[in-house]
Amino acid sequence: MVADNDHLEKYADAEGFESVVSKDAMEVLDSVYNSGKAQLGVLKLNAGKMAIYYSALASTNYFKGLLESDQMSDSEKKESFLNAYTKLVTTDEKEEALITLVTQIVAKIVKSPASKIKSSMTFKGLGIDSLMAIQVRNLLEKNLETKLSVALFWSHPSIKEYSSFLVNKLEEELEQSNSAEGVESEGDVMIDLFHIPYPKPDASQRIICFHDAGGSAALYDKWADYLDDSLELVVVELPGREKNFEASAYKNINRLIEDLQDQVQLYFDKPFAFFGHSMGGLLAFELTKKLLIENQPIPSNLFVSSTPQLSSYDKEQISPKSSDERLMDLFPYLKTNNGEAGSMEGAKIMMGILKADLELLSNYQYQKAAPIPISITAIHGIDDPRVKHEQMEMWKEETVNSFDLYTRPGGHRYIENENLFVTSLIKNKLCNLVYIEK
Repeated sequence: MVADNDHLEKYADAEGFESVVSKDAMEVLDSVYNSGKAQLGVLKLNAGKMAIYYSALASTNYFKGLLESDQMSDSEKKESFLNAYTKLVTTDEKEEALITLVTQIVAKIVKSPASKIKSSMTFKGLGIDSLMAIQVRNLLEKNLETKLSVALFWSHPSIKEYSSFLVNKLEEELEQSNSAEGVESEGDVMIDLFHIPYPKPDASQRIICFHDAGGSAALYDKWADYLDDSLELVVVELPGREKNFEASAYKNINRLIEDLQDQVQLYFDKPFAFFGHSMGGLLAFELTKKLLIENQPIPSNLFVSSTPQLSSYDKEQISPKSSDERLMDLFPYLKTNNGEAGSMEGAKIMMGILKADLELLSNYQYQKAAPIPISITAIHGIDDPRVKHEQMEMWKEETVNSFDLYTRPGGHRYIENENLFVTSLIKNKLCNLVYIEK
């Protein structure tokens, strides 16, 4: 009997199935053949049928393993690790899959049961030397379809640390394989994340606005009717919608923040403030922190709308794996967004955009930092089912300057019916403010 599954070897030894090398097997066959007392043939073992007639044999773990292997479909046998990996959504799932893969490969090399190997164990502690590291590297390269340096085993010494490194490496390579590197459209043309819908060259200040998950810059279309000539509206348009419709979605939120930082510098010639609704508040806040770290000009004021203070943000509340029906209930504006009410194709497109944004958020990790030297104004709808008043109050912990909290009628997207109030609040807050430059 021959099995391709390496993990069956331990069952074979324990249950009396002794493996033999090909040379010994051929000698046995030759002796039987030469005796002239038997006819020889090579038969393929059908584990399923044998299990019916040999129940005692079928009860052994080794035979059960053969049976499970035999019952696998061709597609299951042929699907590569990388194909399965790309179907995973969250960083935790991807890291767990890589931990399992690395553990299985290490177990094979050191000839130890995978169940006895913990992710916290170091390669050196497991007895992996330089030659073994090359073997592990070669098997990983085959499974991951990428090139790896042996030296990286020692700079990421444990299975868990090395798996975390692999997650980041694969994310970068998968983005590049989409010919977008996270921000480029087809044809390798860099997209413009920032856009001025109604230019006001004589404006003295700018308000830069970030839209929500599943939404678009159209959220701020009506603001032009309320902002006077002293304020120029700048909107952020993420990939997958409106003018950036054909661009590939971001998968790494840190990469998105870096690209926002690169492009926002075009607007440093005038004082500016940030306004972010829901996910947009997260992006505005993280971009502000990035500008502070890089010693670049910072916004005069930060407005966060329907965005919970980020240490209280529960990523599990809304999962990219949720059913379309649940997401439609949580994001009812998708049914009518951009005039696509009743359009099955339009709804499918918007649902895809939302899930891409939720996947981006699922990989976000809040990092506690010193409070920012910028005034924060928080606004939310009193009937918002996802963001509590207490979570909005917690924003005061993120600033050493003034903090104000406003509650308005409505739910999570109260802003659609509060354009006059919100724009008036922005104008009042920005009045007589000076440009903050470090």
